Amino acid sequence: MNIGFSTKICPELSLEQICLLAKRVGCEHIEFQVEQNQNHGLDGTIEDSSLRNKAKSIIKQHEIKPWVIATSIVVGDMDTTDLKDSIDRILKWSGLAEFFQAPYLRVFPMHKGIVRPSALAKTLQTMAEAIAEFPVQILLETHGIVAKGKLMREILDQAGSNKVAAIWDIAHTTVHGEPVDESYSYLASYLKHVHIKDFAKMQKVGDNDNPYSAWQKFVPFGKGDLPLNQLFGILKSNDYSAVISVEMPPAYADAETCLRDAVDLFYSVQ
Repeated sequence: MNIGFSTKICPELSLEQICLLAKRVGCEHIEFQVEQNQNHGLDGTIEDSSLRNKAKSIIKQHEIKPWVIATSIVVGDMDTTDLKDSIDRILKWSGLAEFFQAPYLRVFPMHKGIVRPSALAKTLQTMAEAIAEFPVQILLETHGIVAKGKLMREILDQAGSNKVAAIWDIAHTTVHGEPVDESYSYLASYLKHVHIKDFAKMQKVGDNDNPYSAWQKFVPFGKGDLPLNQLFGILKSNDYSAVISVEMPPAYADAETCLRDAVDLFYSVQ
């Protein structure tokens, strides 16, 4: 089990600066956000082989392991046009992931709308077939209309593809009322990546339409109420061998302080 981070926390940093930050805080696995105005420049390497080779050289020099290419592709009940666009994008990022030897691509479920598990499963099947030749897997995140592990399990079971697996974001499953041990039981066989952050429970009761209203989002690690210690314990006891990734927006934290706090918390329960 390793701890890494998403470049969501440091969009202003260059690739070199990200690698140096990773070394300073003791992380070697990085989740690269793309399609999100990041300064690391990986988006621009798709059409420029010289930039691509330069980026790979920087990553290799610092002994960093790209782990996830985190796209903004949304999976849902899609019409033909939207699906074609998503397929074109997933193919593009699959090629980049292969070049940088990142094993995973992140996609999102829809943020709002009616949940139709069979439709989401069908879209994932189509995407999986499109990238069959690439040595990467598509990871659907517990987020949006698929915030709980139970529903994620239903969708991935229906998709029935070894090219599709799960990212568990503990904040979303917890806020939606699913205990951490239940989430793990649903996700275990599909789990390839974990997102952590910390939220603090407020006194007010959450709105039924917005359970996040009962939480103060993005507090310093260890100052909130998400069951992070329980999460680490469950993953450790079940020999989870992949990466736990710190995912925090830049507006809420100084990147280096936040990452050091997360790394300290992680190792305190090892």
